[in-house]
Amino acid sequence: MSNSCKLSSLIQNYISINKRIVQSTADLNGRAFRELVDLAGDVDADQITPDDAELFQAYLIEKGLSKTSANILVASASPVFNWALKKNIIEKNPFAELKKFKIARRPVSIYEPGEIRRLMEIASDLWKARILLGLSTLRRGEVLNLTIKDIDFQNQTVQITPKIASGYTWPWQPKDCETRIVPIIPRLAELLMKIAETLPKGQPYICITPQRYEFLKMKGVLKYRWCSNPENNFERNFRFLLKRAMISGKVFHDLRKTGLTLLSDGMRSREIMEIAGHSNLKTTEKYLGIRKDRLSRARELLDLGV
Repeated sequence: MSNSCKLSSLIQNYISINKRIVQSTADLNGRAFRELVDLAGDVDADQITPDDAELFQAYLIEKGLSKTSANILVASASPVFNWALKKNIIEKNPFAELKKFKIARRPVSIYEPGEIRRLMEIASDLWKARILLGLSTLRRGEVLNLTIKDIDFQNQTVQITPKIASGYTWPWQPKDCETRIVPIIPRLAELLMKIAETLPKGQPYICITPQRYEFLKMKGVLKYRWCSNPENNFERNFRFLLKRAMISGKVFHDLRKTGLTLLSDGMRSREIMEIAGHSNLKTTEKYLGIRKDRLSRARELLDLGV
């Protein structure tokens, strides 16, 4: 076709023209096309066929990616080809009919009161705050991108808001770009106040160590991957805490699931959806079918005095 262009040019044009795409999505689009170019070469976009799309999917698995990661990259390539189709650059989206890998859904796993108690006994103040924020339904990225200005100490709430690039903050968008207010318990508000009082002047981020923050500032131009997970050893350090607390089969995100489970007793589904920052009710409803015995044990967390 006369309008056709190379894969590398296609992705550059797509990202530069579509200004409303958030940085995280643009990064995934770019990565998907880099992988596609590695496989097929920087050919004209209209030369990519449905067979190539299927081969690309298998190629990602051969490289060692999980099925979930492969699905994400395939899903990140498809909208670019849809855009190219609308612009008459190609005649057909080669990814349109490609089926995703089926992924077994991981069952909702919540922390037992004793597990939270053991974690809090061995955790530093910073990790205690991170754990309690997770129980307050914050995601990892939301915890690490929380600033002092986001915290209303008097009303005991935190606000999840996007960040812009400045001399002190880096650009960051919450998942689904939502802004929401989340209530926190008094003990957490006191703990966050204590941490805020110890931060060096000029550091806005409350859940990042001063050493890590200074390192990121020294980098000058911060890459987006640091924005979504500024503490690159976060999960490893949390696994170490879990091991010390003799907890297995859990991850940090399960703290959020535990918090949402607590909310499921006494709140309407849509209210929980707003606090959780879910984009649709189906996602929220995954947390509302927990067995009553598990819910009863989870509710004991409120009485831990953590």
